Amino acid sequence: MTRHFLPVGSVVLGFAAAIAPVAAQTKSGHPPACAANELTMTFDGEQGNFNGMSHSGARLILRNIGTHVCTVPQKPQFSFQDAAGKILSLRMAVLPGMHPGPVTLPVAVPPEAEATGTLRWVSGDVYGSGICVQARTAILTVGKDKLQADINANVCGPAGAVPQYEQQSLHRDTVYTPGNAIDARKGATP
Repeated sequence: MTRHFLPVGSVVLGFAAAIAPVAAQTKSGHPPACAANELTMTFDGEQGNFNGMSHSGARLILRNIGTHVCTVPQKPQFSFQDAAGKILSLRMAVLPGMHPGPVTLPVAVPPEAEATGTLRWVSGDVYGSGICVQARTAILTVGKDKLQADINANVCGPAGAVPQYEQQSLHRDTVYTPGNAIDARKGATP
């Protein structure tokens, strides 16, 4: 086996070239927040993967279509509309534990990468005489702008309460590049 060594400067230059371009960082040292025109938002029910036992859900996908690394909150705040465009009374469930909760850092999303998480909810009236609302659109406020995506969620809760959904913190998904994938035919990295 022949080994090749590069001068240290070459490695540093090669590493720097592999890093996505970063816009000016904020005073906190983190990349800036994503603007609405740098993101796309979709929900994926994964062919019913979240459905069962009167529950449902969807995977939230925020994709950076911009040209630099930017950040999104770990738990973005949504509002929801019905088919007529009326804002619904739905809220994210507050899980037991620290309140208002731990400080969470935003998720840095490189260009063409995605931040994903899941939303889950009770989809059937398991409360007997509970309340159910039909959300058709999810709205995410990003700065002064809004992103909208179809969600089609029947969210139920007990009578006299606002129906709730659970939301997993977002995490960054890796960007697929052939150079770091395992070649399944040969069982080796190309």
